[in-house]
Amino acid sequence: MKAGLNPQIDLKRIEFFITYKCTSHCDHCSVYSKNLSDATELISLAMAEKLIKETCDDYKIESIMTFGGEPLLHPDLVCKILKTARGCNIPTRQIITNGYWSNKKIRIQEIVSMITDANDILVSIDCFHEKYLDYEIVKYTVEQLKKQTKGNLQLHPVWVINQEDNNPYNIATNKILEEFGYLGVPVSAGNILFPSGRALMNLSEYLPKAKLDIQGTCKDQPYTDMPNDIKSVCVEPNGDIVACSVIGNIHKNTIADILRDYDYEKDPVLKAMVEKRSEGLYILAKENNIELSRDGYYSVCELCKDISKQLRESAS
Repeated sequence: MKAGLNPQIDLKRIEFFITYKCTSHCDHCSVYSKNLSDATELISLAMAEKLIKETCDDYKIESIMTFGGEPLLHPDLVCKILKTARGCNIPTRQIITNGYWSNKKIRIQEIVSMITDANDILVSIDCFHEKYLDYEIVKYTVEQLKKQTKGNLQLHPVWVINQEDNNPYNIATNKILEEFGYLGVPVSAGNILFPSGRALMNLSEYLPKAKLDIQGTCKDQPYTDMPNDIKSVCVEPNGDIVACSVIGNIHKNTIADILRDYDYEKDPVLKAMVEKRSEGLYILAKENNIELSRDGYYSVCELCKDISKQLRESAS
């Protein structure tokens, strides 16, 4: 990182949320909780390239990820983003995909042949995706990825509770992974089911119980940084730049300006978290007469978002 940059940001990773559109409707999906009223939004290639190059001018970016939705519904955009990242010497260039972009083998081969700059591909394989996708087609896709792409290729399941728990979903996922075994593709550690979106609606009995006195910090959540030490940002389809919350939009300001002007102390919720952790959030809520959920919260993240929402509503 160059001298003179925002001391609250030491950026190492850029994530591109390519699209909200998906070929599946998984029962555990957290994206379902987002506003999908305009799932046609798509960041332009020119904007994405500009963001990558400008960010690499100031920071030593170690990885870039493309995901969704299903990112390879837009293979041209994904592959050109990764090509730009390679040109900027970003060492790890990832795609997370469900492996179902088309039911036509010729089109599958065409898309796979375009993936020349990704070196870390994770294919989401589990009982949640299998419910909605033709897994004979997905097997063919994984087979083509193994034949034609270079670098790391892994099957990437979601586990319920933990990988060792003997619940019906994990049993089904293990059986599916066995069926993919003949392809010789390794299985990653995967993810643990997260209490958000459809998971709250469909799988609540397998989630941790909500707590009235949830404790902890942002670092206790997966893929989350403390507000005073941002190492990763996500670019949403509409151009929003998200650290933990939206910190700007690249249609309004350059990424350099957004990162330079970020200051967690301007946000009372983030300031409370940094200074006094979850205790600070409860103090802030009390000072502002915010009524917290009587059912409790699944995570500090959920508590933080609820307080932020109510503060915005009271100010409007």
